[in-house]
Amino acid sequence: MNTPVEPGRWSARIEDDIYRDVVTRFAPHLPLERVAPRRPAATPAEIAGICDNWIWTAGHDSLIVQAASRALDPIRQINDIVRQHWHALDDLPYRDIHSFFAWELHYELHILSRLHTERRTGQIGDPSIKQFAEERVTPDEEVHRLRILDWWLGYYGALGLAERGAVARKVLALDDELQRRLNPYLNSRYERSATNLGTDVRGKDAVYDNFRREVVARLLDLPPEGIGRLTSLAD
Repeated sequence: MNTPVEPGRWSARIEDDIYRDVVTRFAPHLPLERVAPRRPAATPAEIAGICDNWIWTAGHDSLIVQAASRALDPIRQINDIVRQHWHALDDLPYRDIHSFFAWELHYELHILSRLHTERRTGQIGDPSIKQFAEERVTPDEEVHRLRILDWWLGYYGALGLAERGAVARKVLALDDELQRRLNPYLNSRYERSATNLGTDVRGKDAVYDNFRREVVARLLDLPPEGIGRLTSLAD
C-alpha cells in the first residue's frame, strides 16, 4: 500500500522512486542508472533527428502555454499587456537575425538591471514565489540567456572585421530603436516595481543606461566610451 504524500512534500525524488519501482517490477531489462554517456549526433540524419525532436518538444511546450493561458483568471489583463508589447515592437523581433538578437538583448539582458535592483532592494514579496523564482525560474532563464549568447558570440566572432563593423552598427541601431519604442513600458515597470515591491529605483536611469552600454559593448567587442550616444531610459 502506498504511503500518502504529505502536503508540500512532493519532489523529484518521489517521481524517480516511482519510476525505479515500476521498472524493477515490469521492465527489469531497463537500467536504473545510465551506463554510458550519450554521444553527440554525428551524421546529417542524426542531426536532423535531434532538430526534429526539439521541434516536437517546442510544439508540446507551446501548447502548454496556450492551454494554461486560457485557464488563468487574469487572462484579460495579461492579454492587454501582451498587446502593449506588440504595439511597441511591431515586426522588430523577427525582421532578421540581427533584429532578433537586439530584441533578445532587451528582453533577456537589459532587463537584468531592474531585476538585480529588485532582488537587492525590494521590501515586499511572496516568500513562496521568491523561493520558486530563485530555485526554478532564475536558473531556467539563465540557461536560455547563455545559450543565446553562446550562439551570438560564435556567429559574431566568425565574421571578418569589415562585416563585423557593419553588423555592430546595425545591432546598435536596432537596440536603440527598441529602446525608444520600449521606454514608456520600461518606465511603467519601474514605477510598478517601486509601488508594488518597495524597490528603490533612485538613479534607475543611470544604472540602466550604463548597464545596457556595458552589455552591448562587450557583446560587440567595442569600447563602451566609443559607442556614442544611446537613447536613455530617461528620454
